[in-house]
Order: sequence, then C-alpha cells, then structure tokens
Amino acid sequence: MLTPDIPAQEIWLIRHGVSIWNIEQIHQGQSPRDPGLAPEGKNQASAIGAKLKSERILSIHASPLPRAMETAGIINDNLENRTNIFYESGLKEISHGVADGISYQAVFKDYTDNWKAWLGREMEKSCFPGGESQARAQTRMTRTMFLLACHLSGKIKSPQNFYRQNYKIIVVAHGGVNKLFLAHVLGLPVKDNFDIHQENGCINILLWDGEKFLVKADDHGKPMINLTDHLNEHRMSPNIMI
Repeated sequence: MLTPDIPAQEIWLIRHGVSIWNIEQIHQGQSPRDPGLAPEGKNQASAIGAKLKSERILSIHASPLPRAMETAGIINDNLENRTNIFYESGLKEISHGVADGISYQAVFKDYTDNWKAWLGREMEKSCFPGGESQARAQTRMTRTMFLLACHLSGKIKSPQNFYRQNYKIIVVAHGGVNKLFLAHVLGLPVKDNFDIHQENGCINILLWDGEKFLVKADDHGKPMINLTDHLNEHRMSPNIMI
C-alpha cells in the first residue's frame, strides 16, 4: 500500500461483464468464436460506466476479445467525457488451447487429466494441448501492465511529467489474467491466484508509483480488490457446473 503523501497513478483493473458463454457454461479462453456479453453483462458494464461517469478518465485499455471490447465500449458510452479505447493483445485471457470454446462438461469428460492438472495448480506448463501455462500468462499480463503504466505516466519520454494527476486509467481484461496479475502485485506465489476472487464486472483499484504496482486500500485498510457494490441488482457470476 502507499501512504497518502506519495503521488501515484490510479489504475482500475476491471473484469468484463457476464458473457453469453459464462451463462452457457462454455470455456472461453481466447476462442475466436466468443459471442460477447449477455444482457446481464451489458447491464454490469453500464453500471461500471455510471460509477465512473463524472471521473476524469485518461484512457481505456481492453483485451481485444469481444466480451472485453464490448464491456469497454459500454463503459465509455456512459462517461460524461468519452475517451479513447486501445486494444492490447497482452490483456487476453489465458488460453487453454483445445479446451477453448467447448463446454466445461466436455472439457471434464474429454480432457479429464488435463482438467485435474489445472485444478492441481500446475503453473509451469500448459495443462491443455495448444494452450499456455499460467506462469507464462502471468508474465505476459504483468509485462503488458508495466509497459502500459510506464508509457502513460510519461516516464519513457518525459520524466518531468511523470504523473497525470486526478486522472484514472481503465483496463478491461479477464478473470484468469486479472487473478494472475493481482497475485504478482500482492507478492503471492503464482499458484495462489486461485484464491483471489474476480466476479464479472468487478473493479480492482491499483496504484502505480513509477516503479511498481500496489493495491489501493480503503479507509479501513482493506485491499480494494473484487469490488462489486456498484453492480447492485446486476451482481452475477455464474459458477462452473460439472
């Protein structure tokens, strides 16, 4: 955490809203057939936009997968002052290769040993053919966030203009990579990302001090991770049913 007298850039890391495949219990990953948000997910994205409506948003950065792109667009549409949206491939969800785009029931039936390796928190190698390891996905996500923060803070081109005071940066990504990145920020082992919750439409508030990310704490000292109060009746994250 940071003390109040240290200047820092505030970055809101958001999980996309509920997707059609979340509800249909289909593993999404990086499938090109991703159909985007369900109506509930669109409501969640609108609720995030309403919360941010009067804030000064410098820019929005999103995964180029449809469910994240759609969430980012709806958030932007609800802002008083719309901003630019940039799509970053490094923010994509972790890929499970052959398992992307098929039902969880089929994954469990056809790739039982792979699924068990995943649940067993295998970090260093891909659990599914054609996929990526969690360790690699964490490195990719962390590098993307670091480069994004460095560029936007102006450190690379103008150290004198290091902070963009009173502006927020919005990042819209996915549950899996969000948890992996938060584990890195919190100094946890990669495998412990399983213990970090990320509901659809949640907000995580981070601080970038020019060298590293930290998790912002609320007035009671509680880390501002997986915030969902803004969703009210739109709070919804379907559980995986096997």
